[in-house]
Amino acid sequence: MITAITLNESARKFEAELRKVAETSVEAKDLLLQIEPFITEAKSVGSISNFNFRRLRFDRLFIDGPLADNINLANAYAKFSNQFEGLDV
Repeated sequence: MITAITLNESARKFEAELRKVAETSVEAKDLLLQIEPFITEAKSVGSISNFNFRRLRFDRLFIDGPLADNINLANAYAKFSNQFEGLDV
C-alpha cells in the first residue's frame, strides 16, 4: 500500500542515490535537474489522497542509457517511480 510516508521515503532514498552519482556523472546531474521537482513534490506530500499520481518517463536512462550499470540507483528509481505512478509493487 502506498502511503505519504512510503512515497516520501522512496523519494528521499532515490534523491540521495542520485546526488551521490551526480558527483561524478554529467548524466546524473542532468537527470537531477529534470526530476528534482517531482522528488520535491513527493517529499512534501501530507496525505496520499491529495496526491496526483502520474507517469515518470526516465526509464530509458536505466535500461540502455549511461546510468544503466548502477544497480542501486536503478532500484531506487524503480521504487520511487512506481510509487509516484501509483503502482504498489
